[in-house]
Amino acid sequence: MIEEVTVKARKPLIEIQADKMILNTDASISAVGSNGLDLLRKAPGND
Repeated sequence: MIEEVTVKARKPLIEIQADKMILNTDASISAVGSNGLDLLRKAPGND
C-alpha cells in the first residue's frame, strides 16, 4: 500500500485573462540570466 503521495504542479508559462496576458517568468527556462527588458522582447505576441 502507498502511504504518501506528493503532487507538484507548475504554473503555466502563459496565462490569458479577460483583460491581460500574464507571462510567468519563473516557469520559463529562458528567463535565467535575463533582465525584464529581454524577457519582454522574447514574449509571445511581440513582432
